[in-house]
Amino acid sequence: MTTKTAVVAQESPTKKQTGRKTAVFLLPIFSILFTILLVEGGLRLAIAADIPYFRNPALYTYPFTDDYWKLLYRWDGRATDGTSENVNPDPFLGWTPRTTSENPLGLMGQEPYVPDLDGDVVLFYGDSFVAGKTENAADNVPNQLAQHITADAVYNFGVSNYGVDQIYLRFRETHTAFSQPTIVVGIFTLDMDRSLISVRSSAPKPYFSVENNDLILHGIDHVQIDSNAADWIASWHETHPPQIKSYAWAFLTRRLDSFRTGNDWMRSTVPQSELEQLNGLLISEMVAEAKASGVPIQFVLFYTRGELDETYWREEFILSHLDSLGVPYLDTKQLLLETAASEQRDLWDYYFADGGHTNELGNAVIAEVLAKQLQESSN
Repeated sequence: MTTKTAVVAQESPTKKQTGRKTAVFLLPIFSILFTILLVEGGLRLAIAADIPYFRNPALYTYPFTDDYWKLLYRWDGRATDGTSENVNPDPFLGWTPRTTSENPLGLMGQEPYVPDLDGDVVLFYGDSFVAGKTENAADNVPNQLAQHITADAVYNFGVSNYGVDQIYLRFRETHTAFSQPTIVVGIFTLDMDRSLISVRSSAPKPYFSVENNDLILHGIDHVQIDSNAADWIASWHETHPPQIKSYAWAFLTRRLDSFRTGNDWMRSTVPQSELEQLNGLLISEMVAEAKASGVPIQFVLFYTRGELDETYWREEFILSHLDSLGVPYLDTKQLLLETAASEQRDLWDYYFADGGHTNELGNAVIAEVLAKQLQESSN
């Protein structure tokens, strides 16, 4: 009996020490978890209270992700490309310009016309750089191009916020209606990043993945379009909620990533190799289809004002890929740099104040040189 008591007496201090060590070890963990829960609750309260600062998707994710646009729609109701008076939701392309009796092809910035399917026409595809941001549609690149060439018509198939994927699909679905068109494809560098997301400007869109070096199209899986575009988009968002589970964790990782990368606005969350493979295949498919149809194709590469000061991997990849395909292209960065130097102008003279798109003057410079390239290619 005495021996057993002695053993117990010897073990008790050891158990107490172990308990203290465990408590010391667990305390920081519980403190961190409690802090995260506290921050999570605070963020959710701030979001629910409609405090603008905390209802900014950029605090939690990047613009080149589905969650960014889903949160933007949830908090601000922004679905401009699906509900604009000039745009229709489209089950195949996501959104397209509205067709009317005066605009049967669904083009941007076009005066009333009758489609010339058999004439000498230029089909100009792209995003908002092509669709045009100028107040007067006559000042966009396609319409200014029409003033410099002898073609019967220049048709503006550009659509704002399109990625390379949608540009390719719109080209594939429309160019065969024309007998012998000339194809011009405008690509903005960041169109590459749009090709991997399933929603843009809060409207659903198709996207591609790559399997065994083949393009796999993922269509919009909610295609029942109601006559009310806003209701259709709302219905899509109800069945496709954001994937963010913790705002606190998303906020923390976003801040740490910004600190690590220097808040690089051109950074993508997708590996560069994946973006290059996908967009390279899309561009190659456009070139291959144009050649198979026996029609000439030309590319135009567009940039924001900020990209004129540095060289980024996207422009290097696109230009290198076009060179490898042996197709003509116009590099508007090089053009504007040379034009600004020769005319002793500031580069900002060619852009709107926000630096996002070329203005009337920038478009004029691009259209004039593009016209010369098209003329040389046709000779």
